[in-house]
Amino acid sequence: MTKQEDRSVTRKLNLEREGWGILFKDWQIPLVELLNGDTHDVVNPLRSREAWHYINELGHNKSRASVIFFLQDLAEAGWLNVGKRTGKGGHHEVYHKAAPFDQFLDDLYFELTEMLQSLKGKVNE
Repeated sequence: MTKQEDRSVTRKLNLEREGWGILFKDWQIPLVELLNGDTHDVVNPLRSREAWHYINELGHNKSRASVIFFLQDLAEAGWLNVGKRTGKGGHHEVYHKAAPFDQFLDDLYFELTEMLQSLKGKVNE
């Protein structure tokens, strides 16, 4: 299994948009930009509650569950690492980027290129 097969980053693409909007919904983009910055790392990870407050302060009316599901999707795709921290109410998941997001864009480029190459082969049959 190659590195790209191990960590799939394929998402629904919206080719009518630009930038992160090609990959993410409007409310998700601020979280991606926040996580791609230098603020949240292994020492200072992002808590789901912080992410939820951040999105809602920007005017996106999203449930905490939606924010958590998005963070978990990024973690399952390999974009984020997930850790546990203790706090009020027990253990809580915290998030920080697994690697520079440029690496994931390279992986996405590789996946899309392979998908288009396989389509090209089917068209020529």
